Amino acid sequence: MSTTIGMLLFLLVAFLVVRSKPADSKSDLIMRRLWFYPIMLLFVVVALIMGHERFQHWHQMHEQITGGQMQIAEGVVTDYDYECARKEKGTRDDFYVDGVHFVYGSTDLTVPVGYRKNAMVGGYIRGNGQYVRISYITLDNGKNVILRIEAPILE
Repeated sequence: MSTTIGMLLFLLVAFLVVRSKPADSKSDLIMRRLWFYPIMLLFVVVALIMGHERFQHWHQMHEQITGGQMQIAEGVVTDYDYECARKEKGTRDDFYVDGVHFVYGSTDLTVPVGYRKNAMVGGYIRGNGQYVRISYITLDNGKNVILRIEAPILE
């Protein structure tokens, strides 16, 4: 998402630079446009490629859910990586439930869908020994995407 915003801001700035001051001559205007349009086209192509990749993830998730391939891992959280959570400043959680490995984070761009709220910002997974029930699917890239977490509320 932040990449898309960055690309849109760049395009806006480039557009404003091209339009900002009147061209001194017709050749000056042509030169500005020769630089602007290829750069704009490049960013549009990159945005389309990124959008297509995101759509593929959503489509794959939809197919697995409707095809009954959603799985459930139920048990206690083990091997919660406290060091990873502290080192990454709470942007990433890494743990196992019932032998299934889960890694997610607010900055993880490899899986643009699924649950990503970390313990440091009020997420459900708090650490080792917590009993949870997780509904998930596995994408083609091997990542387990959390669709639902059921956990007792901790006070």
